[in-house]
Amino acid sequence: MKIKVPKTLLKNIGIAVVCLCVLSYSVFHVSSLFSEEIGTIVVGPTTEKEGVSISGYIFRDATPIYAKKYNGAIEYLVKNGEKVAVSDELAVVYEEGDNSRSASLVSVIDENLELLRTTTDKKPSVSQITNLRASASSAYYSIMKQLASGTDIAISADEKKLLVALNSIATLTDEDFDIKKTLGELTSLRESILAAGGESENVRAEKSGYFYTGVDGFEGAFSGEAAKNLDREGFLELFDSQENYRKSYDPSCVGKMSYDSKWYFAAEMKADEAERFCEGEGYSVEFTSGGHFEIEMTVARVLLDADESRAVIVFESNVLPEGFNFRMQTAKIITDTVRGIYVPRSAMHRKGVQKVVYILKGSVVQLRYVDVIYEGADYYLVREEVETEKGDDRVFLSSNELLIVRGEGLFDGRILG
Repeated sequence: MKIKVPKTLLKNIGIAVVCLCVLSYSVFHVSSLFSEEIGTIVVGPTTEKEGVSISGYIFRDATPIYAKKYNGAIEYLVKNGEKVAVSDELAVVYEEGDNSRSASLVSVIDENLELLRTTTDKKPSVSQITNLRASASSAYYSIMKQLASGTDIAISADEKKLLVALNSIATLTDEDFDIKKTLGELTSLRESILAAGGESENVRAEKSGYFYTGVDGFEGAFSGEAAKNLDREGFLELFDSQENYRKSYDPSCVGKMSYDSKWYFAAEMKADEAERFCEGEGYSVEFTSGGHFEIEMTVARVLLDADESRAVIVFESNVLPEGFNFRMQTAKIITDTVRGIYVPRSAMHRKGVQKVVYILKGSVVQLRYVDVIYEGADYYLVREEVETEKGDDRVFLSSNELLIVRGEGLFDGRILG
């Protein structure tokens, strides 16, 4: 007997099956959205500096310092660039050992020991872990921003900041992280390098000043007097043939002393660029060789020739940051600054013709508009506070919001599980 099925029942079953399929499809895609990895950063203001990039040389008066009896291994007792008083002990020089090799090795070991001791001497509490992560994040994005700029850079200051923060976090969160063991091994290595030194003598400062552990042979040619007196042709000859002016020192030389804090930075510049600078003007100069230093300097001399395209500019300062002692430097003369919220390119989206980003507030994705004021190689700066007209209900990105820099399927109102 053939059973007759009402058409309405078939229709209802068909609708139910379709609804079930739609529900299953939705559950699958919603669950995949929730399981997706979302990357976020807390955004804040940063400053982009615009200016003229140059390469030049540090000029400064310096006097080589010699040991009287020995020229073996050297153990320095003060930091490179440290200000010392009369009769302060500068170094211990041993009878035996390789002067240059031991000094270089001990210098590298001392730098790493100082970094590690920064973690152990000021051991943080668990309550500080949020601040440590913020510090690590800040250093990381500073490094990323510099890398994205595409210019010649040196990021050692941010690298050290990042390393100290990560070491501190590991000390609090990883039971197997034994920083004291590494400290002990480095200390033992340092002692072994200096162990077979034989007899020794102490080298003391005869006058107060700044002691530097390295000499490069250019102390005579790149002096403060030269910076004040050379003409344009003299500077260019020195820049073009600097190796002809290098001097060799006796092996007993342990370093040099600068008795005046005044120093100079001289560089070649295109004549049309040099014309915009006037003697006596002050600028921030951002140095990027052997570290990252921004130093306030004054234009001491601008040397131009109406018939020549090569000009020379000389800056002067008495500001001496720790660790700043490289002879040749790349730098940027800051002529303008732009301040805004740093937004990686990966976080930027479009809504029609407008640029937008997404933030995470609690577990809810929210859309934010942005007003781009600067575009870098791989990032943007957007205005911190945007004034809107009456009736404009757009909400713009603000500092301290949690910006989504990685994620798919983002939309305003999406809830993350």
